[in-house]
Amino acid sequence: MGYHFEAEAQAEIMRIRLASSYSFSDLLAFEELDYDRNGTLTIDEFGRKLALCGLEPDIDDLRLLMDRFDPKGRGEVSYREFAMEMAPKSPEKRR
Repeated sequence: MGYHFEAEAQAEIMRIRLASSYSFSDLLAFEELDYDRNGTLTIDEFGRKLALCGLEPDIDDLRLLMDRFDPKGRGEVSYREFAMEMAPKSPEKRR
């Protein structure tokens, strides 16, 4: 299996696990990332949170993450975009 497909399969497994967890809330996760409380997420906010979690992604990794959550390429992620990306993509696996 190619790297892209492997990464997407792993991402889907994580989405399914989060969706099935009663303790996970995509709204609370979004609010945790939204440091300036303006209702959108930026590449800097993603990077800041990942750094606080002990991860230090480089700018290319952060751009890939933003591309995933910001399909329109506006440089910010709305709650709706965040929630859509966090939701399982497999129809039979959705809550």
